[in-house]
Amino acid sequence: MVSFFSLFTKRKNKIEACYAKVLESLFYNNKDAAILHLTELVKDRTDKPIAYLWLGRLLQERGELSRAEMIFENLARRPRLTKHLKAVAWRSAARVASMLGHKDKEISALGFYSVLEPNDSMAEANYLFLKAKEALSHDNTGEAIAYLQGSIKADPRFGDSYVLLGDQYAETSPRRGLRIWRRLLKLRPDLIVELGPKIREIYERLGKGGRYEIFLRRLSGRSKNSGYPYLFLGRFYLEMKEFEHAKANLELARGIETTRQTASIELMNIAMERWDKSLAFLAAATIGTEKMLWKCGVCGEKVVKGFLPSCQSCGNSTDLYLLEE
Repeated sequence: MVSFFSLFTKRKNKIEACYAKVLESLFYNNKDAAILHLTELVKDRTDKPIAYLWLGRLLQERGELSRAEMIFENLARRPRLTKHLKAVAWRSAARVASMLGHKDKEISALGFYSVLEPNDSMAEANYLFLKAKEALSHDNTGEAIAYLQGSIKADPRFGDSYVLLGDQYAETSPRRGLRIWRRLLKLRPDLIVELGPKIREIYERLGKGGRYEIFLRRLSGRSKNSGYPYLFLGRFYLEMKEFEHAKANLELARGIETTRQTASIELMNIAMERWDKSLAFLAAATIGTEKMLWKCGVCGEKVVKGFLPSCQSCGNSTDLYLLEE
């Protein structure tokens, strides 16, 4: 007669062997085999939450989002699951719901996660931001503003809440909208790319178009470690045909890692427009030959080349543009 101990040992060895197969499959990047082994494991032992988390994430990577969402939700709703694992399961469920466009489920999952992990201020801010968007979809602006203010209070680094809150005030109280966006740009100067056109529109609506240039200059002066204000100010001067000012600011933007390549492309376009060969070659050296896509403004021919003095198809040498791939 087979003893209980021997049955227990046999089952334990089977589970360990299954985990070993999963690890071996992952080592050889065979995710399909790993999913099969994990499916077998959770069918045999439903009390293994780690196996469910692995299975859900592998299914998510394979694109089976609906199945992954169901696994994470069912795991998160288990009554005897530890607080930490519940939080991980709800966070994973929120990510998958976001990928599927299931906004209601995403909001619900983030809400549960925020309760379980109160120290994750960014997740709480994201949850309140989504609640604000939901309120706006029902034309409840007052409730949305309250949620957005709560989101900013939870984590001032969450820029989307500032942007949306400023949008709510832009029509009725444009000066207040400007204050909100300026406060955000002190924390996130890189968002000038998104907020710049909105701020310019409000200044022009208030009849203070000249203030926009002053604002950009002050922002670039305060944000020495970010190249985006210099980049945006350079583009502004380029639009105004003030090439020397544009070149000076774009040179500053090129000196910062995050904006180096984009600024080099802008400088290249200035060089080609004014046919400044020395600046063109300098910018080309900065960009790198493998990421330069040229377009002819006459025939539309596109060529990947380090430096293009003239179009290879039609011979045009005055109307050439550098594009980002």
